[in-house]
Amino acid sequence: MVLRHPAITLGVLLVTVAANVYVFQLVRKGFFPQQDTGRLSGAIQGEQDTSFQAMQARLATFVDIIKSDPAVATVMAFTGGAGPGGTTNTGRVFISLTPLEERKVSAEQVIARLRPKLTRVAGASLYLQAQQDLRIGGVQSNAQYQYAIQTDNLRDLETWGPILLREMRKRPELTDVSSNQQNDGLQASIVYDRATAARLGLTPQMIDDTLYDAFGQRQVSTIFTQLNQYHVVMEWSRGSGRAGRARRHLPPPARRRTGPLSAVAHFAPTTAPLAVNHQACSPR
Repeated sequence: MVLRHPAITLGVLLVTVAANVYVFQLVRKGFFPQQDTGRLSGAIQGEQDTSFQAMQARLATFVDIIKSDPAVATVMAFTGGAGPGGTTNTGRVFISLTPLEERKVSAEQVIARLRPKLTRVAGASLYLQAQQDLRIGGVQSNAQYQYAIQTDNLRDLETWGPILLREMRKRPELTDVSSNQQNDGLQASIVYDRATAARLGLTPQMIDDTLYDAFGQRQVSTIFTQLNQYHVVMEWSRGSGRAGRARRHLPPPARRRTGPLSAVAHFAPTTAPLAVNHQACSPR
């Protein structure tokens, strides 16, 4: 039949090629096709000096905004030790959407509708993504795609990480660009005046031990019973203002004298990493 009707055969071939080109243009392209499973997940990342109590307030605001969307069925959220790095300024949100025939919009359209409302919350950002049945990589992140930069020098990473983040945010084809680099957490350091401490008969080790007794939960004894044993932990009395009392007085580590901590030391605010994330291993 093919040899008897070469014109028809050639025509069928051309129609098949044209149909393949047309269908190829219609098919959505990507590494994996984007699914609409009816579930969304989100990562909350607050400013690095945000306390747990402040994150709770921002989390409640995010939940209220999400619940106001008609396509949302249920919302579950938590903060504290969640998200990339597991720090107190992060959180997670899990959203279940109504059936597709009821909401009439895709999961990506729901995210696009919520994004302008969520960006109005000051002090924290919520990054939403549609959950997929198939994903590559076991790293929990704020987005479906990650780009890792590596260096042998931590200072270079601290320098070029923010630059790369800023340049990627300028790209119009990219949305919800974030970084898991968190190296600006607040920290209070105690700086000793060694000369003054020596005149008072105090050594740095004595001051360290005193502060650890107050705040480090030092185990000083064990109470044994017939069925169990209980650890006795030393600390400042909670009713007396632990931080304020520590700033005012030191217990008598030497010569049974009590003096103000400010006489031998002072507090210096510094920054410290909240989390140091490593490639190909667990965050630390």
